[in-house]
Amino acid sequence: MLIGRGSEEARIRGIVTDVRSCIVVHGEAGVGKSALVRAALADAETREGGALSTLSWLPFLPLRRAFTDLPDAVWTGDAEHVASRIEAVAGDDVVLVEDLHWADPATLQALGLLAGRVRLVLTVRRGDPGAETALAALADVDAPRIDLDPLEDADAAALALRLRPGMSPDEVDSIVDRSGGNPLLVEELTRSPGDVTSLELSLLARCRALPEEQLDGLALLSLAGRPLPEAHVPVAHELAESGLTVTRDDEVSIRHALIGEVFGQLISQDRAVRCHRLLVNLAQHPGERAQHLLAAGDRAAAHAAAMEAVDSASTPGERWPLLVTAAEAADPESATELRVAAAEAAVRGLQLDAAERLVSDLPDDLELRARSLAVRTSIAFQQGRWVDYRELLAEATAVAPDGSPIQTRLMVTNASKVLLMDRDSQQAHELALLAMETARARGHSTGEATKMAGDSAPTMAEKVRLLRDAVQVARDSGNSFLEVTSALNLFISLLSDAQVAASRELVREMVERCRELRLTRWELCFDTCELTAAAYCADLRHVVTEGARLLAEPLRPIDRFDTLATVGSAHAQLGELEQALACTAELDGHDSHVMAYHQVRGTAYLLAGQAERAHDEHAPFMAMNPDGFMVTDAAHIWAWAAFDAGLPLPERPPLADAGLLDGVSAELSGISALESGELAEAHDLFLEAATAHGPRLDRAMLCRWGAGEAARLAGREEARTLLEEVAEQARDLGLAPVAVRCARSLRALGVRVPTSRASGSVLSAREEEVTVLAATGHTDAEIAARLGIAHRTVQTHIANARRKLGASSRAQLVAMLAAESA
Repeated sequence: MLIGRGSEEARIRGIVTDVRSCIVVHGEAGVGKSALVRAALADAETREGGALSTLSWLPFLPLRRAFTDLPDAVWTGDAEHVASRIEAVAGDDVVLVEDLHWADPATLQALGLLAGRVRLVLTVRRGDPGAETALAALADVDAPRIDLDPLEDADAAALALRLRPGMSPDEVDSIVDRSGGNPLLVEELTRSPGDVTSLELSLLARCRALPEEQLDGLALLSLAGRPLPEAHVPVAHELAESGLTVTRDDEVSIRHALIGEVFGQLISQDRAVRCHRLLVNLAQHPGERAQHLLAAGDRAAAHAAAMEAVDSASTPGERWPLLVTAAEAADPESATELRVAAAEAAVRGLQLDAAERLVSDLPDDLELRARSLAVRTSIAFQQGRWVDYRELLAEATAVAPDGSPIQTRLMVTNASKVLLMDRDSQQAHELALLAMETARARGHSTGEATKMAGDSAPTMAEKVRLLRDAVQVARDSGNSFLEVTSALNLFISLLSDAQVAASRELVREMVERCRELRLTRWELCFDTCELTAAAYCADLRHVVTEGARLLAEPLRPIDRFDTLATVGSAHAQLGELEQALACTAELDGHDSHVMAYHQVRGTAYLLAGQAERAHDEHAPFMAMNPDGFMVTDAAHIWAWAAFDAGLPLPERPPLADAGLLDGVSAELSGISALESGELAEAHDLFLEAATAHGPRLDRAMLCRWGAGEAARLAGREEARTLLEEVAEQARDLGLAPVAVRCARSLRALGVRVPTSRASGSVLSAREEEVTVLAATGHTDAEIAARLGIAHRTVQTHIANARRKLGASSRAQLVAMLAAESA
């Protein structure tokens, strides 16, 4: 039995006795997921597969590795077909799929279908960018999950002593402390001489003692990124003896993916080239062969292999990256048109760095030059560099040949610029219609012009209609890029019109569509859309948690900025000023998100009770010439800031007509009535606004507080009841600033409101227990001993309680709790 893993091992064994079982083992790199499942499955018939980081784009690869007896034709089908064939042959075998965080969307879909039909054991690396996607794909099957934590100190010490008996207590303590309980690091640090403090240094120390042949074998495995036949790995037996590799079924693999990743960074260029040449003959797919050929310097052969892979690719998500490889392998002097086409494909696949490399030099041919500049224009837009976007668009338009397809496309891009940057929707719509007529007359595609006409349409109903048409036409014609971009804009229109359910249904549909097309980066774009919808529904804790996951993913820059703004706004609504401002720091200086920068900061300062600082954000926000929707969406911030600061209310702006903004007019009128002392009118207007705000519960709660405050000032009997109801609802939603406003109003009525309730934040049972002990004078060490938890855990609970209750220090937290109990 593994040290410190007895209960987890027994749990896996118990679950896999059921023929319809599925269990997920989730933990950080090196924590022992593979060792655990292999120990638990030692007596079971097991089919073992797994994903590979270097081949994460290859459909169904993790399952292919487990079911090598199935014919190749099986893997050309859809997920349902693959799942049915696997079910037919799996029988009572356990299907182990490792490293699911690297799995392609088709595999994730098939596993979702297989859950409940075959025995499944799955491992996922915590913290990897793909981990949450993998876990989300299995959410509907309700599979039990083992969250594998690092070893407790005693178990880590026992492991170190098993590996190197006779160590002194100080040596053992040093290894336990430096490893953090990670079994892989315990093993490496135990085996390595000297004061090695990381896996990289540990591997360096071990490699110095390895013969050249073993280094070659380790480099070969690391660069392959997958197991290799034992016959092709130099001195495979000796490598296994070193503990760095394992051999199963005549295949050799590095003992842990983390070792392969770290060692891969230590390989010299000469050794890497030698290994890539050997790997060419071991490649299982022309795309894999092309990558090794290119890394080995054989550009002509790499180009030919990549083009073969392009021709056989069945989805755009496979085809576009392979086209990039083909172009990078081709002779730049004779493959200009291919490089431009590949750059366009890279932009469509959101490989912005690759696209930029491919158009680093502008060709002499005017049409190719215009297309290259159009690629640079798109990159600038997606990176939020709007000044560069304008300049590059003007340059591309100037050189585009008359009557060419690129000239027609640039007409659409110019319409987009007028809409997004000049804020002139009428002119943008006219330009879009002109582009549509021009495209028809020239025999060019009208899809992009139709989408632009929808983006700039004068009414919401027309926007939605035209964008739905654009999505369907793009889908019917196989234009995947236009399909996803039209769907993104359709989402924005539906959400702006307060069609929240329809917008979220569209996101779910497009996530599945992206998986079908292998467009993994576009899937992330729709994940950010879902985050926005959740924010508008005031699901704020979800926004903060899911936003943190998304920000760890390879988002395109504008999606990252949108996510930062959404998460920052959620922190502001939760009363977390410091976190909200931290989110805005990255937005500062990006042309595309200057308005979001000021709007989030204004919200954060307003809700933190710093009205004058919130008011200071108004002028720079308006200086950016926001469009009508943005002005309307932010108008309440500036009005409330001026009211709270005792300053004149800003002039009421023209308000945009959009369902999501229906409550703004009544809210602004309510603030004005409250300022002028028309309390009965203010009360009624705020309640009207709260109803009109619909799903925007954060705004509705603020308006309902406004109604309660107006009732209090008017001396109405129902003021206390209304304020207490709003305070309770605000606490339930986590809207701490609204709860604080309610508490202030209630205290003005003579009602005693405890500090923890006034904060609007609810402590967990354990946080409450820890803070009560802290308030009665116990030290962290005493609390840890009394509750049987780690010292670090006590500190975490104290920090969480301080954040929730708004205490700037432990001393203030204790003082707040003491005052409440007095």
